Amino acid sequence: IILELLSKPELYNLIFFITTYLVLKKLFNVQLAIIFLLIWSVSPNIITIDIISWNPLLVPLIVILMWLVVLTVNRWQAFLLGILAGIGINIHFQLFLMMPFLLGYLFFYKKRLNNLFSFISGIIIPFIPLIIFDLRHQFLNLHQFIKMFLNPSKVKMF
Repeated sequence: IILELLSKPELYNLIFFITTYLVLKKLFNVQLAIIFLLIWSVSPNIITIDIISWNPLLVPLIVILMWLVVLTVNRWQAFLLGILAGIGINIHFQLFLMMPFLLGYLFFYKKRLNNLFSFISGIIIPFIPLIIFDLRHQFLNLHQFIKMFLNPSKVKMF
């Protein structure tokens, strides 16, 4: 029953709505949070995407969780942002585009060098299962990743 529940996009949407409401209420006000969620909930593009459980569905939730960490956490902030970034990049590569902003925030706003070590450590942790898989299977994913850039016509996608 738990696995069946976790495969439903409605669960992710519920978590996204609650988290987004809390973050936007904290950042701005209740009215803006409600208006944003109303627009989000009736947008045809979002409705089309949200009916299937697939990796990009989780990207907005991870971005909102990053905002929540930035707003609330002080002590473990760089590490938690690293874990969320690692999970996000593992889920969908588009979160890699957020790296300059996260690094800029950690270095220019927080101004501590140990943030780099904490952030990178956090990013590595979600990749540990992938690294172990590659070590056990003759670096299959790494070879495919390199092949994708060196010779894209020979990469078998499906």
